[in-house]
Amino acid sequence: ELAAGAERIGSGQLGHRIDLHSGDELQQLGERFNTMAAELQASYGSLERQVDERTRELTEANRAKSRLLAAASHDLRQPLHALNLQVAQLRAETEPAARERLGRRVEAAVASINGLFDGLLDVSKLDAGVVRPHVAPLPVQQILDRMDVAYAGAARAKGLELRMRPSPAWVLSDPVLLERIVGNLVGNAIRYTRQGAVLVGCRHGATGLRIVVVDTGIGIPADQQQRVFEEFYQLDSAGAARG
Repeated sequence: ELAAGAERIGSGQLGHRIDLHSGDELQQLGERFNTMAAELQASYGSLERQVDERTRELTEANRAKSRLLAAASHDLRQPLHALNLQVAQLRAETEPAARERLGRRVEAAVASINGLFDGLLDVSKLDAGVVRPHVAPLPVQQILDRMDVAYAGAARAKGLELRMRPSPAWVLSDPVLLERIVGNLVGNAIRYTRQGAVLVGCRHGATGLRIVVVDTGIGIPADQQQRVFEEFYQLDSAGAARG
């Protein structure tokens, strides 16, 4: 019994137990084998759980990286488009004052793109799988100016008026994330507006400052208003075509 039990335990059958009641040293040896098998079994179980947990963590980290890279691609597309338009205008412009003005817009577009790269493609954020906000005081006008630089060309191309209402207000926020949020709203407003205007302004409230994007577009159906907060959810593309 002792030899057969030891052989089974040694072959990996850690759930097996040696059943001896001889009352001598052989029974004690069998009990030691049983204790050893139980400890090994518990150790293997713990190891398997650790492997499963680590596998889940790695899977989630990879998904987070994919989501973050997709967000980076989405957010960089509009500033790059605006930069291309401004560079084309700069090449065609001969009037010195206009060239200087376009040059400042190109610099602002490059600064916006650099800020997005710094905020979205930081290796530590990718490895952690999360975007951690870095809150600091910033003027709202900085965000408004960047919206004007990034989206004025797209608005003109559709015959829309893009208006930024100046604001002297300062807020506590993450400048990169706030720019992403406002940029998504302005970009969608232009995309889904067929004619008229898009206005970006600020309203003071009892609990803080509200940045408002108002447009004359098609709006969001009531049954879709909650779904737009889902990650990468997009309304029917027919709406964009109509806009």
